[in-house]
Amino acid sequence: MFRLFRYFILTGLLFTSVYADAFRYGIPVPKTPLYAGAYIGTVYNPYEYQHLIIDDLALLLYGQKERFHMLGEIEASDIPLRHTRKSDFRIYIERLELTWDKDDFSSITVGKFNSDIGFWNLTRLNTLTDTSTSPYITEVMFPELTTGITLHHTFNDETTTASLTLQHNPNIDTQYNNLKIDRHYALSLNYSDFTYAYKLNIGYFREKNTTESVYAGIAYQQETDNWTFQGELFTRACFDKPDIPYNGYLQLTRHFGLHHDLIFRQEFYKNNQTHIKEGISLIGYAYRPKTSVALKTEYVRHSVLPVHHIIFSASVIF
Repeated sequence: MFRLFRYFILTGLLFTSVYADAFRYGIPVPKTPLYAGAYIGTVYNPYEYQHLIIDDLALLLYGQKERFHMLGEIEASDIPLRHTRKSDFRIYIERLELTWDKDDFSSITVGKFNSDIGFWNLTRLNTLTDTSTSPYITEVMFPELTTGITLHHTFNDETTTASLTLQHNPNIDTQYNNLKIDRHYALSLNYSDFTYAYKLNIGYFREKNTTESVYAGIAYQQETDNWTFQGELFTRACFDKPDIPYNGYLQLTRHFGLHHDLIFRQEFYKNNQTHIKEGISLIGYAYRPKTSVALKTEYVRHSVLPVHHIIFSASVIF
């Protein structure tokens, strides 16, 4: 345990000392409108790993020219910091997308991008999320990533947006996605007004093993100076295997100033594919000395599966 805290503290000190200056996203690439940046996250999760690992190491390339926006992200994951541990080290294309703003209200995105589903799925970097662990809902209910095209439109009142996603082809990177799909059609409706937002999602996808599914879900988010409340609830029906009747979570984050957050999350799901119905409780703490740096710890407890554990992480984006 002492070694764990030593790793955690040393990693945090390294990150905060190197990036103590004002936060900025990347450095300009000469003679182009692009910026190059990077992201690194380290995690200690005794349930999955025996040692501290680099969970994510990503190179980012992004930029804007007139009405065009580009984003590329190449990621390596599961890198052990000790040679005694075997690794499933691989390099993936996580995102590769190009967006054209047709006008102030409509845009088109092509490539590989985060699926426009719920709220959590759109902000998945450890530095930006409240907790290191993602809700179970993002693992089994819908494709996290889509390789295809998305049409976005904001209506005249600027509080309502809609997106239509179409994928009728294999993924750019066939390995990096929670579900290996070659079809995905989805519709998203979002209403937001000052401090709160609602979202409705429906969709269909086909996995490469020919399993077909439809899903539907709702999401809600509200923010104040001291609190953030977020919740999502989805259902998934499969054509040729058992359904997942419901999977959802409620999360409450208490903000103490700009740097400290206390997080409570309760998940609940029934998965007829695994014959498990349970709840997952989480309590966590996040410290952000700078916008670009996050140090987190959280305790996760399952009501059925014997996988209770504590997770520590440190991450930075620059």
